[in-house]
Amino acid sequence: IITCTPYAVNSHRLLVRGHAVPYTEAEAPAEAGFLGFDWTIQPWMWTRIAGAGGTMALLLLMSAGWIRDDHRARKKRAAQAAAVANSNAPSTAHAENPEIPGNPETPTTT
Repeated sequence: IITCTPYAVNSHRLLVRGHAVPYTEAEAPAEAGFLGFDWTIQPWMWTRIAGAGGTMALLLLMSAGWIRDDHRARKKRAAQAAAVANSNAPSTAHAENPEIPGNPETPTTT
């Protein structure tokens, strides 16, 4: 028994009186479950189970959203890179139309 209140301060003391009682060994439960615990679900546990399930569902939805957004951003970056690459590519209009001036394949008349 700690008789200092508040703990580690000696300004107050508690006076404790008691008497001895005979010791009786506790009765073992009829059927102890795994590891000796009673694994039945108590009524107060349902709110915690529901809260844990809701939290897990929220984390799953958030993860799916992050993956979806990352996938969309990756596709957008690839499309932008392809557009830049296509705009920097040499034009093939001269090869398709020999009538365009400056086409090296245009026959010259002398």
